Amino acid sequence: MKDFKTIQHHNDLPNNIDFEKSVGLSCIIHKNDLRSIQVANGNKIHIVNFDSNKNCQSPVLLNLLANQEVQKISFLNPETLIFLSQCLNSVPKNLFMIDVALQHSTPINHRLDLEYVVEKVLDIYIDNKIKDPNWQKASLSTNQISYIINSVMYLHDLKEALMGHSSQNNTISVITKQCQDVEHQIREELLQPEPSL
Repeated sequence: MKDFKTIQHHNDLPNNIDFEKSVGLSCIIHKNDLRSIQVANGNKIHIVNFDSNKNCQSPVLLNLLANQEVQKISFLNPETLIFLSQCLNSVPKNLFMIDVALQHSTPINHRLDLEYVVEKVLDIYIDNKIKDPNWQKASLSTNQISYIINSVMYLHDLKEALMGHSSQNNTISVITKQCQDVEHQIREELLQPEPSL
């Protein structure tokens, strides 16, 4: 297992983090409520825990999502990203979607879970079964923290491996275009104009 330092925060990231050129991004949504966001930055995994998604005041997270200079690598599907964007009222820019890259670089079924993809692409087995599904508790269990860590710690390695396959298949431009299309889809959902009277 990689050597990551896990740091938990409340409602937002601290404003003194130097973000690298790319970060891993994931989140936990439980019963239509945003419970946490995970950001893998260098050898640190930041877990931002929320009391409620009704009024998220998270300026550092918002700036990170909107920062075009920092690529966000994610295994989240578009629907989850739309929900996340609605909670934070911010459209993520410069997305790299593992799901999209899988479609154009390997014969792996891209609809399968991250545990399977990590094993098939990286030849690493992770036991990412959630044994404690209650995400509304005041503090996270050891199993929940392990699940969260696994959701982001291999995203950079997956991107590197998939881009290697894509380079051989001449599909990098297709992946880039489809990731941009997902961003556009999220923006359209989030910035829908008010209906005219």
